[in-house]
Amino acid sequence: MLLVLWDHVVGGWTTTHGRSWLPLDAVRDWISNPLAIIQDFGFLGVTLFFLLSGYIISEVAVRESRRTFVIRRLLRIYPALIVSILIIIGIDAIRGLVGLAHGQTGVGQSLWAMSLLNYVRINQAPVNGVAWSLVIEMAFYVLVACFLGLLKRRPVVACFAELTVVAIVVATARDFPIDRFVVNWLLVGASVAYLPLLVIGQAIWLRNTQRASAFSATIVGVAAWGVFVFGLRRIHTQFLPGSNSYGVSAAFATLIVVVAVANESRIRLPRWLAAVSVISYSLYLIHGPLTVLVMDRLSSRLPFTVHLIVALAVLGVVAVLLWRLVEVPSQALARRLTRPPMPAAADDTTNTQ
Repeated sequence: MLLVLWDHVVGGWTTTHGRSWLPLDAVRDWISNPLAIIQDFGFLGVTLFFLLSGYIISEVAVRESRRTFVIRRLLRIYPALIVSILIIIGIDAIRGLVGLAHGQTGVGQSLWAMSLLNYVRINQAPVNGVAWSLVIEMAFYVLVACFLGLLKRRPVVACFAELTVVAIVVATARDFPIDRFVVNWLLVGASVAYLPLLVIGQAIWLRNTQRASAFSATIVGVAAWGVFVFGLRRIHTQFLPGSNSYGVSAAFATLIVVVAVANESRIRLPRWLAAVSVISYSLYLIHGPLTVLVMDRLSSRLPFTVHLIVALAVLGVVAVLLWRLVEVPSQALARRLTRPPMPAAADDTTNTQ
């Protein structure tokens, strides 16, 4: 999340407004440019999320029934997403009131965005610009739910089944609508093309939990990488050149996760970082529009460093509220809905001879 925040709030805002900032320039000159890490670490951060999600969701799924898995994932994603869109609509209204450039989001656009189906429509109208990654996440949940029984019994086979589905979708993706008002198959393929990154996370999970040999887990990882590159070559060709490569960031992210998982018992998170991780989903959903509103409003009055700090402080407060008021209750509801039934009370009548 912090990498994405750096990309959007620091790199994105300064680039859009023609500003420079010494820490950003130093990072670009000494780290991201020499290592060919594009988008100011943004895609690296998203790839880390996909890899970790593939790992964690697989471990969670094998302990749950299909019903429990579906209910908990839906209530994990959608309540905060829906509220974030309402917040973004409110931010857009505020921009208009204070004289900043703003758009107008209709009711229909908002409802489509709340469903995430807007990202596979011809007229996408992305109200929440970061929600594209949630479309990929939801597609992964669908695959895991479909192959859950196989994932529990033969996880290596389940991973290959997932990759087969992805390869078929990518191979058949074309720029034509199944229904002009519902879905475009090329856009479905564009989203599904990133699912192999989550399967790489599954490969790491397979090995670390000893559900597969090192050889089998490696084969799954290599196959997933091949399908990922296949998707880039078929659909996302702009991210193939070395100067604009998603593959470089994905390779770095994979290395980071492998090393982190191997050294998990030695890693101790600072308290502030653990606290940020708790509210990271809420931060992710609202960080762009909220920080841009604050920074656009203050940029003519304060130095960049100052209005950046103010924007991050406002973001932190709103994210904590979104987490506390929406995420926590929705997860509690998910636990209640999926709580196993209590065993029947034992008959406490005394039998007499």
